Amino acid sequence: MEPVYIAQGTRWPQALQRRVGWWKVVMSLVAVGVVVGIAWPGYAYVIRVLVLVALTPLAIYLIAILVGARRVRFGPVNYRSLGLSNAGLEYEPLSKQRFSIDWKEIESVEFCREEAAFPDLDGPYLETKWLITKRGEGRKIDLMDEDNNRAHLLSAFRECLPGFDMIEAERAFRSWSEGKWLCLKR
Repeated sequence: MEPVYIAQGTRWPQALQRRVGWWKVVMSLVAVGVVVGIAWPGYAYVIRVLVLVALTPLAIYLIAILVGARRVRFGPVNYRSLGLSNAGLEYEPLSKQRFSIDWKEIESVEFCREEAAFPDLDGPYLETKWLITKRGEGRKIDLMDEDNNRAHLLSAFRECLPGFDMIEAERAFRSWSEGKWLCLKR
């Protein structure tokens, strides 16, 4: 298995805003062009052309950033990081606790869909998560499930956990009701 590390990062609008700090320069050029055009109407056409020429490379740069931003894969929203490798998984929820589990230490994996603990402005909703029980401790780790990163996690479960039931997992994904689906029990 190829190691995968998924972490929270900045969303592209913030990154874009940092990259495009030159908007002040652009606005200054436009303001100077407008003021000069008003002050010297005879040169307004020349100044407008100069401002347009100055803005063209900046516009091309902005378009390149926007096109590149579509290819950016967003990191998780409900947890800080998830690392998957042949050795095991490392998980850091929003509470900043860090869990590290070897694949051999996992006793059971359960997919869970239940009402969220914190209601949304639109009302209650169902959240999905994986309940992973560590062998010997009986403690369950709630690993939040997110569509963007589900494929990596399923691939790791399938490759590193012999007996992982993909059919049960697929049944869980197709269901829209509350419930728990046991995908692995050792």
